[in-house]
Amino acid sequence: MEPCAIGKWIAEHVNEHDLSLDGRLECAARLFAAGTRLSCAPGIGAAGPRNRDVQLKNPYRLLENAEDLAATDPQFLYNIICIALSQLDTNSANLSESGPFESGEGETLSFSIPADLGGEVFAWRRPFPKWRNILDPASHVDLRNNLRYLDMVWCHPDQATYLPMEQQRLRASHRPYGLDDDDGFRIALCPIQAIPRPEFSLTSNSAGFVVDHDMPSNDGLIREVQATVNLAGGQSVKCIVFPELSIDLCTRTKLKTFLFDHGKNHPIRQVVAGSYHDHTQPSQPYLHEAPVLGGTGRELYRQPKPGLLMLPPEVFPGLPAERSPVPELHRRENAVRVLDTDAGRFAVLVASHARCPKVLPFARAARADFLVVVAFSSTPEEFMPVADELAGMGTSTFFVRAASALQLEPPASESNRLLAFARLAIAESNTRNIPIWWRFCVGKGVETRSRNGAWLPIERQHLPIGHALVESAAPDSPIGMVVDVGAVYKGVYGA
Repeated sequence: MEPCAIGKWIAEHVNEHDLSLDGRLECAARLFAAGTRLSCAPGIGAAGPRNRDVQLKNPYRLLENAEDLAATDPQFLYNIICIALSQLDTNSANLSESGPFESGEGETLSFSIPADLGGEVFAWRRPFPKWRNILDPASHVDLRNNLRYLDMVWCHPDQATYLPMEQQRLRASHRPYGLDDDDGFRIALCPIQAIPRPEFSLTSNSAGFVVDHDMPSNDGLIREVQATVNLAGGQSVKCIVFPELSIDLCTRTKLKTFLFDHGKNHPIRQVVAGSYHDHTQPSQPYLHEAPVLGGTGRELYRQPKPGLLMLPPEVFPGLPAERSPVPELHRRENAVRVLDTDAGRFAVLVASHARCPKVLPFARAARADFLVVVAFSSTPEEFMPVADELAGMGTSTFFVRAASALQLEPPASESNRLLAFARLAIAESNTRNIPIWWRFCVGKGVETRSRNGAWLPIERQHLPIGHALVESAAPDSPIGMVVDVGAVYKGVYGA
């Protein structure tokens, strides 16, 4: 569709005459569809309300001449659309009576778009994410980045769109603190190091494998998980993340009970309880899901795994070594589930390999401020370029892999020692020498990456940016890494 045709469509279908909340939201949806299509035209670059047109009070009069603008200066028309969307976004928030932006509860809306654009725009009303305050505007290349309270996607006839299926509602009692609170906002990435790997069983025809019902040494696993919760709570952690295939259903049940019994004694608001095959189902293939728990053990939601883990044939006695890798068998779902909080939007991705073709589509669809990746991965370093790409979209990535995966790999490679990393969505030019990359390695503890790409050790006592959780009985054996996002917020902006 040519810019002139898009301009004509805007002039016919976009107006601000209806000043009600529903009218403004419908106007925003139509502008979003038109702007998205216009952004595909050659020569249209990033724009937004921070450009030279920021003082424009009434962009709608210009939009009445959108067809002429599209013919003479389509980039300027795109800029006007961004400004109009920004105004509609703010006005819609001010008109809201239900207060979803203050309560942490989201609301999903949909709008049919008239022909010739067609399709449907889905919109999610969300709390204003404080994390967006510290992003670099120059890195914003998406029309959605001009929206603070609305989150939109256009599903149109000629392009398949990976849509978020559910936006979770979060009770006020389970909301994490804001990024600028005195206690900060700390996320702990805990690989669970002191347990054997899960057991894998081939199917009868050897076409794939499933994960056995319980983890080996289940009692030891429960003790380590409980100790991690206590240590993390003692260090003011708000969110704990355990990796893929690390907490079986029996341990998960005991973790919920432990959180319920001790939830009033710690500040933890969320626990990503690893992931596992759900053996409670009557038949295979099982679902493979990562549950997100509240601080008192209530299950907030489950995120299904979209891709497959592939294991080498050497893992399975009796299989020929020349056989191709064996795939995990589970029932896959493409649902994207997000959790809107006062700190921003969270999404959890269960992903064994960054090469999975669904990793980036999932992340783009979630449009999260914080993407937590739980993995049982043999190639954790492959996720780092993905994290850099997501940072350019405004998403901070927190990755943790199962330490038990090391038992399947040779110990020689330094990359095999990598258990967790974090990449914050801040441009290095804004950081005042505060790191935006951290990693946690076996035998090395926590390291940060300098601007020249070198990894440097960070002393444990050097809070608040990143540090290791340390077992009191074994001070040289940290059990995870904490990234204090709130401290970065204060350090970068002096908040």
